[in-house]
Amino acid sequence: MEHPRRVTYAPGVLAVAVGGTRSATPFRGERGVQHQHHDHHSREVRTGHPIFDIGDDAGAVVFFTTPELRWQEIEIYPADMPDAKTHTEVTERLVVGTIIYTGIFPPLPIGDYTVCRPPERAGEIIKVTSGRVTEVDWR
Repeated sequence: MEHPRRVTYAPGVLAVAVGGTRSATPFRGERGVQHQHHDHHSREVRTGHPIFDIGDDAGAVVFFTTPELRWQEIEIYPADMPDAKTHTEVTERLVVGTIIYTGIFPPLPIGDYTVCRPPERAGEIIKVTSGRVTEVDWR
């Protein structure tokens, strides 16, 4: 079995270092579903690069959006588990002197995911691939 890879993510640039421990995923527990509760109240512009622990059985997703989705939530679920929803907030991120808007999902189990929020994107399918960061451009 391959060890998880710690990935520092910047749009178009990946720096990979082998090792580290995997972050908890939002889909575990007795019924296979457990919502991770987190705080969406920080309104600061992010300047650092996200770090993911991904490997054989996990990938991550980064949505690039328009400013209209800032502070809104993107919600997805595994295509075969509509009750296993997870969400993330679209935030401002400063990258090379430019503000971009991203919704970043931490490591997720590999597979197809269906978007349910925002409503105008409901039904879109996103593929989470082993050891990769999937980029979705909604700009």
